[in-house]
Amino acid sequence: MRPATAALRRIISGTGEWVLGQQSRLNQQELKELSDELTALSEKQYEARQTEVFIPMTAEEIEAFDLRKARISEIYTIFGRHDAKR
Repeated sequence: MRPATAALRRIISGTGEWVLGQQSRLNQQELKELSDELTALSEKQYEARQTEVFIPMTAEEIEAFDLRKARISEIYTIFGRHDAKR
């Protein structure tokens, strides 16, 4: 999993709560970073599922899969909250 971006660290607290501080919306760069991260995570999930058809996942791979799934959910939540601020 790639390290959290600066935008992510500013937006998400340890509990996954929306933290904006003085900013009320995501800027274009932050949206792009999150979109790129979502794309990369989704590709990894797809590859894991394709491989699992032939080779069962190890406990470590299952944990990584679950972490990616949780992060994807967080990104969708961020996008939903951002969209609601329009």
